[in-house]
Amino acid sequence: LPPSPSSSNGTNFTQRSMHAMVAYDGQRGEYEGSVWVLGGFYAPPTGALPAWVPPARRLLSAGSTALSDVWRVDQGSCGVGDVLASCTAFSLVTDAAPWGPRHSHSAASFAGRMWVVAGDAGGGALDDVWSTTDGAAWALDAASGGFGTRLGASLTPLVRGGAGADRHALILVGGMAQTGAGETYYGDVWAATLVEATGRLSWRLLSASPGFAPRAFHAAAPTNFGGIPMVRLVGGFAAGLAAQGDAWATADGEAWAADPEPPFAARAGHAMAYCRGSLYLVGGIAGAGSNPDTAPYFLHDAWALASPGGGWQRVTGSLPFATREGAAMACS
Repeated sequence: LPPSPSSSNGTNFTQRSMHAMVAYDGQRGEYEGSVWVLGGFYAPPTGALPAWVPPARRLLSAGSTALSDVWRVDQGSCGVGDVLASCTAFSLVTDAAPWGPRHSHSAASFAGRMWVVAGDAGGGALDDVWSTTDGAAWALDAASGGFGTRLGASLTPLVRGGAGADRHALILVGGMAQTGAGETYYGDVWAATLVEATGRLSWRLLSASPGFAPRAFHAAAPTNFGGIPMVRLVGGFAAGLAAQGDAWATADGEAWAADPEPPFAARAGHAMAYCRGSLYLVGGIAGAGSNPDTAPYFLHDAWALASPGGGWQRVTGSLPFATREGAAMACS
C-alpha cells in the first residue's frame, strides 16, 4: 500500500491495492511524463481475517471499500534518475469515474487514450470497456467486450508484425472469476484493435490455450529488446492460489514461448514494467495456497532483465518501502 500524500487540492490519496497504473502522455503530449492511478480497493485488516490474508481473499470482507477515483502523478514530483523516492504531488482528477468503484481491473494506454477493462465491483467480475483522453471524461466503449467477466487479467499494448489495422493491438491475458461456487481461472488470450470508423475496440480470441497454466494476478509488460516488440508475462496465481514461477513471451499474442525460468521465488500480485531498455519486477507474494493456517511470504525484492539472453539480475533484496502485493508500476 502506498503512502497517503496530499493532492494539489488538499485531498488525501487513499491507501489501496489491486488498482491500475498507466503511463499516459495525452493525445498531444499535454500530460507528458504523467502516471495515472485508477481505482482499486482499501480493506483494513479485521479481527476476522489475519493481516497477511492476500487481497484476493479479502475483497469481499467487511470494511473493504472499492474506489472509483483517478489521480495523476507528475514525473517531477517523484525525483529523477535512479534514486527511489516517494512521489510528493498527486492531483485528483475525479473521485467518481463513471466506470464505478472497482478493483483488480486492467488498464493501458493505447491509440491516444487510456482504457479500463473488466475487474470487480464487489458483486462479481465485469467485462465492460471504458476509455478517456483526460482521465475525467470517460466513455463506455462496450458494456460487454465479449471476452467474459474477469478480474486480475493483464492488458498490454503490442505492435504486432505485418501491416494493416490489426498491427496495433491490446492484448488481454487470463484472469479469474469469483462465484458462489468458487474460483475459475482463465488461460486465454484476446486482442483488441481500434475500428477507425467507430472509434471503438473490436475484440477477438487469439488463443484459448497458449501453453501456460490458467492464471490471474500475474504481471505482463511490453518490451522492445533489440527493437523487437513483444509482450512478456511472469508468474501469477493458478488454481488454489498456487503461485507460479514461469515466464513467457510472444510477438503476436498467438504463439507463446517459455522464457528461461526466473531465478526468483514464484509469486503473484507483483508489479512489472519495461523502462529505459530493461524490464523491472517488484515485490508480490510467494504463494498463499488454500490453507488459511499457512501464512504466505510477502516479497521485498526487485529484479531487472536487461536482455532476454542475459538473465534476471537482483537489484535489491530489501526495498525502501513496505512489502506489498497488488501494487502497480509504470514507466513515464
